Amino acid sequence: MSKSEQNKTARMVNYLGLKAPSSPGEPLIGVLDGTGIGSEVIGSALQVLASVEQVTGLQFEVRRGTLIGEDALPRFGQWLPEEVVEFCSDIFREGGAILSGPGGGRYVYDLRRRFDLFAKFVPIRPLPELAGAARIVPAYLEGLDILLVRDNAGGVYQVINFTSTSSASCTLYGYPGVSLVTGPPYAQLGSAAKRSITTPVKLITLAPGETAYAQLQIVDALNFPSATCKPTKATNLKVYPPNQTAPVYLADTSYGCAKPVQTMIIGPVQAGSAHPMASPNGEGQ
Repeated sequence: MSKSEQNKTARMVNYLGLKAPSSPGEPLIGVLDGTGIGSEVIGSALQVLASVEQVTGLQFEVRRGTLIGEDALPRFGQWLPEEVVEFCSDIFREGGAILSGPGGGRYVYDLRRRFDLFAKFVPIRPLPELAGAARIVPAYLEGLDILLVRDNAGGVYQVINFTSTSSASCTLYGYPGVSLVTGPPYAQLGSAAKRSITTPVKLITLAPGETAYAQLQIVDALNFPSATCKPTKATNLKVYPPNQTAPVYLADTSYGCAKPVQTMIIGPVQAGSAHPMASPNGEGQ
């Protein structure tokens, strides 16, 4: 290696906060490819790792595990198979780290509980092509380089907009009826949303074209034990506008509990449009 290459390597090592090993031991990394795009993500991560090896002189020992999450469930009957638990245990016992792709289902929750883990950082690069698919108003994603997502929160907040399509003024009062459903044919998933009493109930008058909204909290069903919840992915929200008997179905793939566990809280209809950081989910008449 030339002197200039040595200097470059020294600068890179210093930048990365790494030191070339003084012993023959190799840092150990256990790899779990995961589901979906996991193999692509992990493949790119390993390419970065190979580049680190080239510029620092470090040599990593990489071991690969087996199926996790949604890929593991049909074969092993578990989101986190015992074979994966043993694999991770061996890696941790030898002072290594786990590089894991996405698993889906209860995989992350079971992994954290099994090994007493407590934190995960999810940096996301917003893509303009997908801005409309987010639960954040697209305008708030403009100009962002990285969006940091708080993971494993107690629940997410959504808003349901009710826009008057009448040619005359109309009124709304009280709470919409909301439940998660699967289908079609539609079948209710678990308990309907419980009414929140923190916001006063008021009569809302809407002129033609005006909008009112109700705030919905959906608690992450994957936080509950499988035995008491039976987490199941929904296909829609079933929404009854206040004092109406005809429902509206809004696309929603949140996880709910197939068993009678309370996972949703709905507030009363309020004047105005949605909270500025949330995307409208639909409209009612």
